[in-house]
Amino acid sequence: MGDPHNPKRIGETWNQERIDLQLKEIDSFKDLAVLSGGWAWHFMSPTHEELKILHDHKDIDIFVTPSDFETFRTRLIERGYERTHTKYDDPSGDFYRFVKRIDGWKIVIDAFLQTVQWIEAKGYRVVEPNLLLSYYGVKHTSEECIAVQAARKLLDKNQKTNLIDNKELILLSRRTPNIRRVKMDRRYFLGETSIENRDDYDSRRKEHRRKA
Repeated sequence: MGDPHNPKRIGETWNQERIDLQLKEIDSFKDLAVLSGGWAWHFMSPTHEELKILHDHKDIDIFVTPSDFETFRTRLIERGYERTHTKYDDPSGDFYRFVKRIDGWKIVIDAFLQTVQWIEAKGYRVVEPNLLLSYYGVKHTSEECIAVQAARKLLDKNQKTNLIDNKELILLSRRTPNIRRVKMDRRYFLGETSIENRDDYDSRRKEHRRKA
């Protein structure tokens, strides 16, 4: 389901060990699932630093075609997962949460039983972007993340916009609420700058200090 946007945690990054563990788990069932939420935006985005403000990685949201669910469930159980009940459970039985712990990290998989449209991104199936955006406020809660806001703006202009490796998905802008000054690793991005320009920004900032 993910977490709602928290402006107080803008400069934080996701733990890389946790990210790597989640990715390993995703690889174990990617033939049976379509990624949604934060991991869908992750694979659609260019190479980036794992800022929490970009997209959510608290859990792994996926869609599984109902006819594949038993195979999917069996595979997870064999990997040590257990189903856990949540407040989101409903009589239709189309939502399942699976949890396991690896090296002290809690890995959460939220699976929706539904056949959805998807596109390929970096070898993974992800929910078609226009459809994915429609799930925010319904199935996903982190609507204020950079990727969601950027995608919504781009697709409002043209629904056929290709989002794969689109730099807008990782762009920090002075026009984005609460991100005018972003602290990261005791350094700051000021105004409009993308994550991939971090080294260039740091060198310019040092030069400014030297001249001052």
